[in-house]
Amino acid sequence: MGLTFPGTPIEAINVASQSPNYYLIDQQGSFYMSVNSSGGYVSEAAYGPYGMEQPWGATPNIGYIGGYNDTSTGLEYLVNRYYDPMTSQFLSVDPLVAATGQPYAYAGDDPLNNSDPSGDITCPSWVPGCGVVTDAQNGISGAAKEGAHLTIDVVTDPAYLLYWGSFEGAAKLDKFGCSIGEAACIGAHVLSLPFVPGEAVGLGVDAGGDWLKSQFLPNYPGVCDEGLPNQWLLGSQAGPLFNDWFGWDWKVTFPGIHPNGKVDYQW
Repeated sequence: MGLTFPGTPIEAINVASQSPNYYLIDQQGSFYMSVNSSGGYVSEAAYGPYGMEQPWGATPNIGYIGGYNDTSTGLEYLVNRYYDPMTSQFLSVDPLVAATGQPYAYAGDDPLNNSDPSGDITCPSWVPGCGVVTDAQNGISGAAKEGAHLTIDVVTDPAYLLYWGSFEGAAKLDKFGCSIGEAACIGAHVLSLPFVPGEAVGLGVDAGGDWLKSQFLPNYPGVCDEGLPNQWLLGSQAGPLFNDWFGWDWKVTFPGIHPNGKVDYQW
């Protein structure tokens, strides 16, 4: 009998006989056979390295690496995420993607040497307790992500304000000049030239910070996230409070790089 992981059942009660059937687990922690209390054969299954059940398998409820088989979808429930053996990928982003760097991959793409029975951490399959993440570890991971987000914002927010101010200054100067006449429009366009470096530097730094957050923080939209209505003008806490208490609508369309690829740049 191979290694059993914490939370993996080791027996089930046969409803007809009211006696236990015992699960036998292989070196990956996957079910491969069940026997009755006398050691007699009851059922068996076999899996490929990434969890595809072999044709002679019995599709038991307990299957690949001790996960629960969802017979209606063919998916494996691995505590924190559903895993698809057909694609060798998880269906949702790794809760610890900041540490693993692999949002959907299973076992670091090395299922022969690694395992991930909890769906959120890859470790050697022979290590007892592999895949078990404590509340303290989750707390540390969450704090690290939040700290990384705030650190990046400390650098990029002033740069974005530089870009925004430069963009608005150039746009308003051009609009004023062009409202007077063609000659004034050309003059205003020339006068707005000093705003261009602020736009370029500010937008570049902000886009770089957005890219970093998209790489290390789960579910972050990425670089093309500006130009969308944003209700958090006063911050993630204050914005909704002002909406609720005073009925003020803080939804503002910020300039920048839009999801459709359009870039707000004035000159």
